[in-house]
Amino acid sequence: MTTFRLALLSLLATGCFSGTTSTDTSGTDDTADTNDTQDTQDTETGDTQQEADTGTAQVVFHLTGGSDGNARFGIGAVEGTWDDPGEHGIVCDAYYELTSTGNSATPCTNGCDYAFDAELSGGANDGDYCQTLTQQSTGEPATFLAEVTYAQMYEYFPHPGFAFASNIAYPGSSQTYDLENVVYFWNPDPKNLGWGMWGYNFPANGTYPVSGDASSWEVLAGAADSYGDTIYYYFAL
Repeated sequence: MTTFRLALLSLLATGCFSGTTSTDTSGTDDTADTNDTQDTQDTETGDTQQEADTGTAQVVFHLTGGSDGNARFGIGAVEGTWDDPGEHGIVCDAYYELTSTGNSATPCTNGCDYAFDAELSGGANDGDYCQTLTQQSTGEPATFLAEVTYAQMYEYFPHPGFAFASNIAYPGSSQTYDLENVVYFWNPDPKNLGWGMWGYNFPANGTYPVSGDASSWEVLAGAADSYGDTIYYYFAL
């Protein structure tokens, strides 16, 4: 996966100041200083307007699905953060369709409403701002979304099925936790074989990353580069 390092952009305003080596008796220098102050204010106002025309989007994993057995899994860019999307929400999504192949041959024993086997099929880029996304560190086009391949997507999604539970009682080490709208992926890895939770709402903790209900739901989850750093893009408003 292409690695993008987080960088900070600085806008620097430079003013030109005039002066004199003679004794100031006319007030001319004071007048020049006042004008310089006005120039600085104008420059800062311009910079603020430029920043307002550019949004910041965090790279996320994006999964939607429902009781019809089909789903969509993608790597997207969301305005704001994955747990607090901004006004524009998902600004670009590179996704693949998950097509149901029928009810799962491996039942979900965790109180699931349903479980399906699924396979990856065709996909595309979708979103109003895909053409304007740029990498935060370089200003270059956001190739991470534009060039994602089927092989890469399968690396991110080696799960041939998903399941959903409206409510479960999850056994913790010292107490049981009541979770809602739990989305599971089937993990074929022998080391972690079974249904693993991809997302869930935890009302007691005030966290709700899963929106919708059993018939139609959506999950956003944070993604990171190979260093564990959050990946951001810019997009033009």
